[in-house]
Amino acid sequence: MAGDARGSKWRIWDLHVHTPESHETHYGGEKEQAWTKFLADLEALPQQFKVIGINDYLFIDGYKRLLAEKEKGRLKNIDLFLPVIELRLRQFTGHAHLSKINYHILFSDSVKPNEIEDYFIKHLKIEYTNQLGQKWERYLTRENLVEFGKVIKADAPQEKQKDYGADFLTGIKHADFELGAIDDLLKSQPFNSKFLTAIGKVEWASHQWVNGVAAKKQIINNVNIVFTASETSEGCQKSIESLKAQQVNSKLFHCSDSHYPRESAQFQRIGSCFSWIKADTSFDGLKYAIEEYSDRVFIGAIPPKLESIQLNPTKYIDSISLKKRDGSTLEEAWFGGSIKFNADLVAIIGNKGSGKSALADIIGLLGNSCREEAFSFLVKDRFRDPKTKKASHFEATLQWRSGLEVEKTLDDPCDSSRLESVKYIPQNFLETICNEVDDGGETEFDREIKGVIFSHIEESDRLRQSSLDDLLKFRTEETNSRISKLKIDLNRANVKIAELERKASRKELDRVLELHEKKRRELEAHDKIKPQQIEEPKKDSAAAKALHQVNAEITEKRKVFDALSAEVKAIQAGKNTEVLRLAKLQKIITKVDNFRIELADFEQELQDDLNDFGLRIDQILEIKLDKQTLETLEKQVQKKIAEYNLSIDVVSKDSCAQKLKVVQAELEQLQQKLDEPGKRYQQYLQILDSWQKKRDLIEGSETVPESLKYYAGLVSASKDYPEQVDKLKKTRKAVVERIFDEIHQLSEIFKGYYGAVQRYVSKHDLAKDKFEFRFSVEKHIGDFSERFFDWIDRGTGSGAFSGVDSSRKFIRQILSESTFETKDGLISFLKRILAGFNDGEKGLSPLETIERRLKKGKRVDEFYDFLFSLDYLRPKYVLKWGDKELNQLSPGQKGLLLLSFYLIVDKNDVPLVIDQPEENLDNQTVYDMLVPFIKEAKNRRQIFIVTHNPNLAVVCDAEQIVWSDLDVKNNFKINYTAGAIENPTINKKLVDILEGTYPAFNKRGKKYFESRL
Repeated sequence: MAGDARGSKWRIWDLHVHTPESHETHYGGEKEQAWTKFLADLEALPQQFKVIGINDYLFIDGYKRLLAEKEKGRLKNIDLFLPVIELRLRQFTGHAHLSKINYHILFSDSVKPNEIEDYFIKHLKIEYTNQLGQKWERYLTRENLVEFGKVIKADAPQEKQKDYGADFLTGIKHADFELGAIDDLLKSQPFNSKFLTAIGKVEWASHQWVNGVAAKKQIINNVNIVFTASETSEGCQKSIESLKAQQVNSKLFHCSDSHYPRESAQFQRIGSCFSWIKADTSFDGLKYAIEEYSDRVFIGAIPPKLESIQLNPTKYIDSISLKKRDGSTLEEAWFGGSIKFNADLVAIIGNKGSGKSALADIIGLLGNSCREEAFSFLVKDRFRDPKTKKASHFEATLQWRSGLEVEKTLDDPCDSSRLESVKYIPQNFLETICNEVDDGGETEFDREIKGVIFSHIEESDRLRQSSLDDLLKFRTEETNSRISKLKIDLNRANVKIAELERKASRKELDRVLELHEKKRRELEAHDKIKPQQIEEPKKDSAAAKALHQVNAEITEKRKVFDALSAEVKAIQAGKNTEVLRLAKLQKIITKVDNFRIELADFEQELQDDLNDFGLRIDQILEIKLDKQTLETLEKQVQKKIAEYNLSIDVVSKDSCAQKLKVVQAELEQLQQKLDEPGKRYQQYLQILDSWQKKRDLIEGSETVPESLKYYAGLVSASKDYPEQVDKLKKTRKAVVERIFDEIHQLSEIFKGYYGAVQRYVSKHDLAKDKFEFRFSVEKHIGDFSERFFDWIDRGTGSGAFSGVDSSRKFIRQILSESTFETKDGLISFLKRILAGFNDGEKGLSPLETIERRLKKGKRVDEFYDFLFSLDYLRPKYVLKWGDKELNQLSPGQKGLLLLSFYLIVDKNDVPLVIDQPEENLDNQTVYDMLVPFIKEAKNRRQIFIVTHNPNLAVVCDAEQIVWSDLDVKNNFKINYTAGAIENPTINKKLVDILEGTYPAFNKRGKKYFESRL
């Protein structure tokens, strides 16, 4: 197949070069010496020079000489020579120096030289009318030009004849031709669709034609291209802008218009050309480039894409080779050979089942794209069938422009530990992520968008992190740590609030009042059973006096007993106090120990960070932890407790408890000496003492649980509960607002990264005009609904949270009407949620209204932690297409959105392979949106598309077409044929494969060369 298999590539085309056969050249020496120099100069041109237009004015002898030289084996560095005729037009006149405009006809190399001479040159008519009105006319030949020169001289005044040169030069300088006659000649059969026309920009701009501005514009607009021989590429750009400003044909080509050798200081020398054309080196390639001028022609030192390829050879796939492994026993042929790829847009086409997606899967495999589950060819139910194991019989090698090679068998797995060197979007992958259901969590679609966003973060700002999630985690670690600490404060407040709300509840108050009343009645009943007073026996007799003495001793002993009892009680109370103090001390010591551990971890982490700066932690941090005071105090308290224990130990000698025991025994001995009245009296005193103690116990104090005064204190304290709850709620609100501030700081960090994408999109003309991208970071409520209803029993009772459907509807309404961008909006949301628990029953406390709705085993304080900790509120990017948010887009719209991100927003420059990007998109959308995005993307990265749609393969102006064909009859052999769109063979395949003859776009009719079909 003729043409370069890589398709359309950037090369320098100099379409206006004079040979030594031109009547005006400065190559030096005799003609053959000049030719020797000229040929050497052409062969010494840089390798980028591939097409030369040979322009020897009215004749093509130089062109024929070059064809002959190439036939002999010379000029191998030049792919194509094109014959060019340059002549002057009769009807356009201007100033003295440029009296006639030069008109150029570029002929196809398929037109034979003798056809140009016989059907064009020899039919050009030289016409002249002298001062006497006599008409002279001849057909164009060298002989007739000599004769014409003589006629011109003879008609000139005698004094002017000395100014003329040789007859031939005089004739050629004065020969001009009718444009209409030229057009008529070009309509003849040999030239049909095999020529192009051009005029010089400088000559056109310098002329004022008698036919007016319309005629001036008409002549430039009717030619295919405009020639210029500016000294600099900047001059060329100014010329293009000037033509655009005048709203005329601006398809300008820079040419050397060479009359001088390469080493000359003159700008009109061999090799002085800035015209780069991206096309096959063929006449059809030139025609195609003119049609796609803005994309296929570059005037300057080097096209930016070509420079990118040279600077980044590791980002462009050079070729892929496929072969059956040595020793394979598989009879089927399938793969073999290699494909050299273009560095721009490669369109893989073919009929269904022809091996298109197979090639895409193989490129994805070799590029380590770990999306094998979405492959369509290299999958278990096809080529990787574990029964046939066909994939194991073949190996593929991918070579990069850098020379690096990657080799794999077609059943090799992806290595997830390595970075992907190719971004592959299989058709199944695109369909899957575009049909994901957004349940509030992160989707695969979100992750893909994050990858694109990460590409916009400068390498220095990535902080050595490998993904956006890792970077955000790194940047937000300390903020999240502060949020965690605030949650501890929040939990403390919630526990106290729940406790006070429980105490203030109607149920709890009724219970306390009932217990208070019960205690009051118990005291009242106890008072009624007060022992009846027994009088102390009278001391009338000596015996009575003796008994009285015993009573007196008993009374004194009882005082001692009471004192010792009080002392034991005080010792027990003191012990209890010290035990509590010891517990608190040990808690403090444990806190210090825990802090020491945390501090050690913090110091190690901080030292790791400081190592990057050559700093030691002791240079910036000094914290003293000394437990000695605490431990000394702990020993003192423990010693005191031991002393208390010794004092109340009944076994220990001289302890209070032992003394009390002795006194009690002495009392019992004394009581044995009493008579019956005395015993009754002493018994009465004992009963009265027990009664009083029991009464004191019932009456108790505010610190003694289950006593009358304790319950009275609770009743009294309940009056202050609302104020205390309000105070705690204010504390909680302040903590929530601080958590919100921290979340806001997270949002600002997010905005710093996501905002870069929005700024890029806002400045990108294509994205701005074709796609109304709007990227922002908002505080997102996430999966609040699902987490909220994990707490709620919706099956019983009444109210907003009763019933699955009605409760979900209620929450959705609140969420839709709430804003989380401000503190006030958040607080309002929280209040509305809490208000939803009120089902209308009066007298219930907030805790009771919530408690009635919680699922079994759920606690109110824990629910408060969920609601007020704001774990569900996190910064999230919001992407809108026009007024629609992401979850409102159809799968097709999502697909287009994601593709557009890959194509015009993604700054990653690895090759991008997309299998059927047009799937689920109508032709209008493809043409209006997807096509411009692909054409934009190929300017900065290598693109592969698998397609059966001409809107992409042709209108995207693919630089290379890879035609895939599965020859089932030839032992299942897949053949890949590659070339440019303008290549005749490929062009025919486009027509045959891509939906028939000339559908889709009118533009395609210009690209499919109708004359050959």
